[in-house]
Amino acid sequence: MTETVRSRPPLRARLPTTQSAFTVFAGDLFVLFVLIAVGQYTHEYLFWEAPTRTVLILTPFAFGWLLVFSLAGLFSVETLGSYRRTLLLLVPAWVAASLAGSALRGTELFPGGAPLVFILVNIGTGLLFLIPWRLFATWLHRRSTA
Repeated sequence: MTETVRSRPPLRARLPTTQSAFTVFAGDLFVLFVLIAVGQYTHEYLFWEAPTRTVLILTPFAFGWLLVFSLAGLFSVETLGSYRRTLLLLVPAWVAASLAGSALRGTELFPGGAPLVFILVNIGTGLLFLIPWRLFATWLHRRSTA
């Protein structure tokens, strides 16, 4: 177990530090925003009519996503260039990020609460939004480095 821990790159190396990683970082944030905006729309809220609410709903998931995705290595060059690695890391990372975001959303700091049905829908819908984006990002990264 000690060897595995030692062989993992330090946190700084797992953060988005290249142009490609920053582009994916921005795309991820946009996808999370769209996920939240669509969720609000299904509950008859329009994000431009309540921008503060949108930010408050997005914030816990952006924090959870940034923490978990960075730790999982989803911004590494190896991951950005591999469809298989992207999918293998993305699915459990989004589940963890969604759970972390839901835990934060369940506090009094954020609106909406986090009932079980919300958590399950958020995990599933998040994957529906993130998987195509991340596969497209992998395609773009591979194309730009070829």
